[in-house]
Amino acid sequence: MEGSQGPQRGPQGWDEVASCVVFVGKEFRRRFHAAFYPADAVTTARNKLSKLVQTKSCKAYTDKFSELCLQIPDLADSEKRYRYLDGLQSNIQYALRLEFRSAMDTVQFDELAKAALAVDNIAFTTRARQNATQNRPRPAPPVPSSGPTPMDIDTTTVTKKDNKTSNGTRKPLTAADK
Repeated sequence: MEGSQGPQRGPQGWDEVASCVVFVGKEFRRRFHAAFYPADAVTTARNKLSKLVQTKSCKAYTDKFSELCLQIPDLADSEKRYRYLDGLQSNIQYALRLEFRSAMDTVQFDELAKAALAVDNIAFTTRARQNATQNRPRPAPPVPSSGPTPMDIDTTTVTKKDNKTSNGTRKPLTAADK
């Protein structure tokens, strides 16, 4: 077909194809990072990862942690686990250390993160229940009646006028009154 605009099949066409070599795996990643990431991006990500601590939910912490880990291509799984645990709130750390006490060196990061999310969810629902019971409206204190309450001895008064003082309190009893 004359006038066809497709790729040329001669030696010149193969040169074009050979110049568009597709890189796969580690080589692609290396070239991609060299072309699009700043020279100190990995160092910056490592510094951020070392300072990262859980201040909000465990999900927010896990998402930020995973995002930073993606920027560090040579991050070992053992270092990932250590840094992840180190940044968690102490109550979640303790629960995970109890859960994986014998297998902490062999547990996968994804499994550790999943368990941390479960512990945080349980802690959150427990706190929510406690706050709900603490914030319930208390019954109003009883309204005092106009007279003395039963068994309130301090409010008794003497009915004889001569046993009262000027301010309305009673005088000490005399020997005849006793």
